[in-house]
Amino acid sequence: MGRNGKQIMKYLVVAGCSHVVGTGLDKVFGDKIFRKKRWSSLLAKQLKLEEINLGKDGGSNWDIYFTLMSWITSNMSKSSDAMFLVSWTSPDRHYLQTKSIVQQNDKIIVDDGKVDVIPRDVLEYGTETNTEMVHKYRKALSNGEWLQDYKSYWASQTQKTSMIYMLGLEAFLIKHGWPYLFFDADEKSWFNTNHRYNFVHQNYLMDTDYYQTNIHDKICPPKYKVDDGHIGPDGQKSWADYLYQQLLSREIICL
Repeated sequence: MGRNGKQIMKYLVVAGCSHVVGTGLDKVFGDKIFRKKRWSSLLAKQLKLEEINLGKDGGSNWDIYFTLMSWITSNMSKSSDAMFLVSWTSPDRHYLQTKSIVQQNDKIIVDDGKVDVIPRDVLEYGTETNTEMVHKYRKALSNGEWLQDYKSYWASQTQKTSMIYMLGLEAFLIKHGWPYLFFDADEKSWFNTNHRYNFVHQNYLMDTDYYQTNIHDKICPPKYKVDDGHIGPDGQKSWADYLYQQLLSREIICL
């Protein structure tokens, strides 16, 4: 398969959160074969490419950017023969990966084998008890302040945790002339969808997100014996087929 009728692609490099990992499929199929059932593997098979899946459970947009850029800079020769698909996640995820969080002397201490001091505002939702939070937001709802505060918070998080990395990655891929496609893991990935219009429209699925499109196959009873909440095998196949058609119609690939 040629890229723009010129070079032969060899790799499909995919980055994102649990929706890229294929989380939930392991509970349906077991650890040995679930990776073959996720959409990235099915799409790679259709494209006749080698799948390179860089997904991480709970990954933030910073982590998605960092993981993918780290792979690229360590594999420049492979990158020139690759196509990149990125499933962006919710902007309210931060890049901290921790085992436990405790508060000591007005400082948030994160324990992940070492001790780091994190500014309080980074973990603002973890500094109040559940009772305090319920009372606070019930009061805000009663006078109509909640939605305005939430929009302000979301806009701030979008700038801090997402836009600079997403636009930076896009600029990098465009500079090198490497084919790519972005999409949202879930409709909650963006509170204000206008943010997405900063990107190249041809390379961003503006009106379709992975989770809501495939929620009909959500892993939960009665269809499944387990309750995980991620997308099952039928949804995985549907998304692989959809992406394949999008890549063709947007002329990101040509056969």
